[in-house]
Amino acid sequence: MSGRGAVELLWAVLLAATVSAQELTSSGPAPAEVQLGRPAVVSLSVDVAQAEATLGPLPKIDGLEVAGGPPVETGADVRTTTWTLRLTPRRPGVFHIPPFLVDAGGRTLRTAPMRLVATDDPMGARYAFVETSTLGSTYYVKQPIPVVVRFGFDAKFLEANVSQLFRQKLDVPAQLRAPWLDKIEGAAIRVPGAPGDRRSFVLNDRVAAAMTVGERVVDGRPFTVLEVTRVFVADEVGELVLPEPLLRFAYATRFREDFISGRVPIDRNEAFVAGAPVVITVRPLPESDRPSTFSGAVGRFSVSARASVGELDAGETMQLVLRISGDGDLGAVQPPTLDALPGFHVQGMIKGSDGDGPTFTYDIVPLNGSVVRVPPVPFTFFDPGPPATYRTVRSAPIPLVVHGDPGEVPDTPDVGVVETRVVPGVDDIYGLKGGGSSDPGDLGNPGLTLWAVMVLPTVLAGAVFLRIRARDRDRSDPAGVRARRAAVFFRAASGTAGVDIRVAFAEYIAARLRCPAPAVIAPGLGARLRDAGVDGGLADDVAAALEGLVAERYGAPVTADADVAALVEDLESVFLLRGRKP
Repeated sequence: MSGRGAVELLWAVLLAATVSAQELTSSGPAPAEVQLGRPAVVSLSVDVAQAEATLGPLPKIDGLEVAGGPPVETGADVRTTTWTLRLTPRRPGVFHIPPFLVDAGGRTLRTAPMRLVATDDPMGARYAFVETSTLGSTYYVKQPIPVVVRFGFDAKFLEANVSQLFRQKLDVPAQLRAPWLDKIEGAAIRVPGAPGDRRSFVLNDRVAAAMTVGERVVDGRPFTVLEVTRVFVADEVGELVLPEPLLRFAYATRFREDFISGRVPIDRNEAFVAGAPVVITVRPLPESDRPSTFSGAVGRFSVSARASVGELDAGETMQLVLRISGDGDLGAVQPPTLDALPGFHVQGMIKGSDGDGPTFTYDIVPLNGSVVRVPPVPFTFFDPGPPATYRTVRSAPIPLVVHGDPGEVPDTPDVGVVETRVVPGVDDIYGLKGGGSSDPGDLGNPGLTLWAVMVLPTVLAGAVFLRIRARDRDRSDPAGVRARRAAVFFRAASGTAGVDIRVAFAEYIAARLRCPAPAVIAPGLGARLRDAGVDGGLADDVAAALEGLVAERYGAPVTADADVAALVEDLESVFLLRGRKP
């Protein structure tokens, strides 16, 4: 073996020895016993030559928050990597910590198990409390679960001794640590609106508002009580675990007055108090006796209905608005299916909201003159009870007058909104003015009277002829009738309180594009209008306006009715000037 080969072999042996001699050293927790809410520190260190060292996943321990920052590396040929971990107990008790794992050059190194003792904070336990409460311990999937976290302070202690915890001044200078109030696996969270006196505090890492709910007497002392409310809707069967909430605050026994800062604590300290965890059992919905009309709503609901008109011709389109209200997850309510609505053809539906619950606006067409009412519409839901059962409620029937042959089924276009029967300049004869005096005894000019006697039959015959031609044209071009009537209905809707202008605007655009109204609430509307001959700028404005109207349901700024009305008139001008059939 050459001298150079021997040297390389020696270096390889030394390097292997260095790598194999890698050790993971640890210290802590320090201190081994801490009060609630105060961290203990664990330090991990490993020496690695020519390799990377990475810390494995941190263990998840009930009631103990384990967190760490980025590693610190020192050295050149042999690098020392150090991690500093903070263990913060969220409840009193003894915590058994499994080994921490480190990957060093392909080897898995591990620490010995550790132990941490957490004790109550006597100041926190004496002068404050925090608790989580629910109405029950067992709920069903999709059933709303109201959860309230209450916290409070000895009223005198709050006034005299509690000091600001952060730079920002708060009404209640405290921090509530409960991450599951913002996000939790297996459930959706809703923040209900609640009237009342609200006070600022810190929830997790942000400023929030809690509602004051009066006082509570604890050991003969009045406590000021506040609460935070959430509604959980579990998506999965099993257990929903709400860990211990932790309340943190600062206090002092001595203060000084500062000209700029005001009351400044001299002997400032922090205190913590924890609540108990809550475990909720989530059960599946029963399979037995589940109606075919059930669409997933869980709670207690009612349904009401109203019609856009009380009288119309067979084949004309009307709107039926259903409103669902009640105690349940209203945001997840699915629209009732009206496929089998007796005596009607259902053309389309638009979902909306009136602030108290979802609304579903259906375009429906009575098929013939035998229809005398809109029948009750059923809505099925699961009532958690007691007793727990599936229930079906129905809207009240709506009387309706339908003109037409009781046995005739008229042609019905795909969708339509019809609120008028006369369109000036299209469906009537206009511009004729009556002559003569309002006095029946005044015959006026005898020559004019004679002229009227001679000409009137011809005028009447012409009017009848034009009306017959208009009727024949309408029968041959139902889409044209639909478009003209949609424009008239929109003009009426834009100035009428209680009429959803979104429905009228969508129907007008759909009538001009000869498609169902729901089909225009989709991407690409601008391109479709340009294909129909509308200028690109106007097409994009119309598409943006409809998108804005739909977005209003989700809190977007309100689009002015006048702006939308101007767009409709611009569109009408385009179609009429181009001489297009709608």
